Amino acid sequence: TAIKAAKNDEIQRVVNIAMGASTVSILLTVPILMFLAYISGIRFSLDFNPLEIGALILTIILAWKTTEEGHTNYFEGISHLMFFTAFAIIAAYY
Repeated sequence: TAIKAAKNDEIQRVVNIAMGASTVSILLTVPILMFLAYISGIRFSLDFNPLEIGALILTIILAWKTTEEGHTNYFEGISHLMFFTAFAIIAAYY
């Protein structure tokens, strides 16, 4: 598991588990939601506003920079937390 890998200082394995789980979650959730919306007659749009597009681009860049070197440090972890916090605050007032 990711927790055991983190305790054993296998950071690359932890990052791979997290990225894989995120990808699988998205690839499973979106089609299910689209199908449920279709059979319910609810309009389901993947039309993102500029804030969401910006967050997506920054998330991809941050994930790429984190996994590029093969190891991580506290600064990279804190930068992820700061980005998430800033996005949550901005999204609450957007």
